[in-house]
Amino acid sequence: SPAHGSRMANSCNVEREVVLACLHESPCIADGRTVKECLEVDPECKEKRLALMNCKRGQLDMRKRIKGNFVSNETAEADRAHGS
Repeated sequence: SPAHGSRMANSCNVEREVVLACLHESPCIADGRTVKECLEVDPECKEKRLALMNCKRGQLDMRKRIKGNFVSNETAEADRAHGS
């Protein structure tokens, strides 16, 4: 159904926003470095990018297409636990 397809496409929006916010707050960007450089240098942003990549990978996993891509929920719970 179209609603299910759009839900999967949007299931990584939380992770995407977290990565963008991390980069926005990173002093690396303020120093004039590229996003690619900052994602490699800043360990916090690198970890959040990995969560985004795992979420996107989950969209391709047929088992998760049937059950739902719950990476967003796991990431949100982990962020709450770490006080982010």
